[in-house]
Amino acid sequence: MGEIELKENIIIEIIQKFNANTNVLYNSETIVDEITNYLQGKSTNFENDFAQYIDKYNLTKENIIVILKLYVYEMAYLFINYFKAINIPMPYSDSVKENIESLSLKEKIKKPIDKMIILYYVEMVNEGNYLVSYKAREYLIANKEISKLLKINPFSIFTMEDNAKDLSDEERIISKIIELNELAQAQSRYIYGKNEDVFIWEKFLELVIEFNLDIRFLIQYMLFNIYKNVLYKSDYYSENDFNEESEDKEKESTEILIDLIDQGEDIDNLIEEILCDKELGAQLLIDFYNENADLTKGIFEEMNMYNSNEELQRINPFL
Repeated sequence: MGEIELKENIIIEIIQKFNANTNVLYNSETIVDEITNYLQGKSTNFENDFAQYIDKYNLTKENIIVILKLYVYEMAYLFINYFKAINIPMPYSDSVKENIESLSLKEKIKKPIDKMIILYYVEMVNEGNYLVSYKAREYLIANKEISKLLKINPFSIFTMEDNAKDLSDEERIISKIIELNELAQAQSRYIYGKNEDVFIWEKFLELVIEFNLDIRFLIQYMLFNIYKNVLYKSDYYSENDFNEESEDKEKESTEILIDLIDQGEDIDNLIEEILCDKELGAQLLIDFYNENADLTKGIFEEMNMYNSNEELQRINPFL
């Protein structure tokens, strides 16, 4: 594909466009078939989505399909390894992993992609948060298997920048909460006749004890994180002229907890309320997951600019 291999920005833009389209399709019952067609260039949306790259960078449809197919393999592989890292068994993951590793680069490019691999890609994109892929790569690095990822997708060198530096304490906390939430959700899959959100919260609390973590600190951090997200998104919507409906929808999911903070309630009392009220605790965990679902390194760094906010200072668990 010539010089395109050296143009990181083009590849990242193409990937971001593809992921955005996948997220739009997420609740579609035919998403796997639609992506299968898309990766064969058969979708009518394909030409429209990538026309600017074909024209501006002198790419062909085939160039873009190669980038996207290899990226699908990479994300599916990271999805498998993320859940291996946090000890959650995934259906058929071993056989899918072996299949991905056994295919040559030529076979990945020329052959149709197995539907289970596409499904794993979809789920990985839905995870969204960059700390999930960081954890998967960290697991591969620790097990001396990162070269396998580069063999699967040589372009993955462009998506590994986040792993070049260690995570901050705050990023580690976000990652840990996400991990505990995933573990709690995995244990709730076959629970019937009970409020699932409350059950997940109860399991989350049990895991906090099992991992010998400080639940009061984690609750305070989640409140701090959610409030910081709301401050950031409020400015973001304003600056980018988002409509009021989007802003109201974003506010709706967090309004109970945010209102309590805005009312100046003592943080220790608020933590105690959450510990005593399982539904409030469940809402906290849901809000935290939703607010961090699409977190990128850039957004994380931008949000840290709000740390001097007076209300954030009052609830900051690091002070």
